[in-house]
Amino acid sequence: MKGRLMLVAVVVAAFAWYMIETAPAPRAVAEVGPAEAFTCAAPTETIGHQTTFTPPPAITRPVAGTVPEDFTPVEAVVCGEFTEGFVDADRSVKYYEWRYAGDFSEAIEQLNAPSARASLLPDDCSVYSMPMIPDMFLLDADGRAVEPMYPSSDCGVNLSGLFAVQDLPEVDRVEHTIRLTDDGIEALRGCSPEFAVPEPGPRTLEPNTLSFEGLCHFSLPGSGPVFRGVTNYGYDDNVTLADVMPALGPAPPCTQPATTVFTTIGHDFEAIERDRVRMLVELDGCRRVLADGFVPLGPLTDSLADQLAFSMP
Repeated sequence: MKGRLMLVAVVVAAFAWYMIETAPAPRAVAEVGPAEAFTCAAPTETIGHQTTFTPPPAITRPVAGTVPEDFTPVEAVVCGEFTEGFVDADRSVKYYEWRYAGDFSEAIEQLNAPSARASLLPDDCSVYSMPMIPDMFLLDADGRAVEPMYPSSDCGVNLSGLFAVQDLPEVDRVEHTIRLTDDGIEALRGCSPEFAVPEPGPRTLEPNTLSFEGLCHFSLPGSGPVFRGVTNYGYDDNVTLADVMPALGPAPPCTQPATTVFTTIGHDFEAIERDRVRMLVELDGCRRVLADGFVPLGPLTDSLADQLAFSMP
């Protein structure tokens, strides 16, 4: 009998310890502030890569937390986490904020849910795992706003409240524009707006030798190269360099100048350090594919050149 009582006491003590040690911290209520204190900042990927700096609002944003009971949102603003893939000729890129309206009751219930108790076993993180958490704030009819804080668990942040907001009708999309530095374009898009012609070499350029990123487009009038913008590599599932290269052999001698080209930076998979390789594709003239250290390929047929030029800005 004493042994059973001792076992029960141990179980009760262990359960009490678990309930105390794994209890989630209480969640503070968000501070309400003027809507002017809440703006969508430029995506973090652009930090250090902008030609101009947009100062934050003069009013400090209030502290985030659960949505107050007396706060009735009429609109939610979700800020974009990334810039659009295209870069214009003036080196400007766009990012967006999305606005949603409707019945926020389910979203608030999810946002104000308590954080999960710590688990002693591995948990399923499929609902919680996200690479980035977008900035979001709620607006009421009186020009006030709050920033909700998401509940958490061992797996991270529970974004069910965000998903509930994004399930509401989208009522507006606001476009923002910033300008990138040349180094920023190369870092974020994988091609340089500073024109340079690759230096050929003896290696054979194979489709699977290099990976590619963005495409920097140029016009080449007699006065010199003119940067026309950047598009994403393989945008919209159109033909890509990797599709074209198997159809090309070593380029024959040619001196006809190109007037329309794009450049990119490839990563050499066969090099230990994945060396960066400058590439240039001539869409007219000799219609060659040039890459640092590789034998030029070509010529592109009219059809292939037209397909590769699909995304020219």
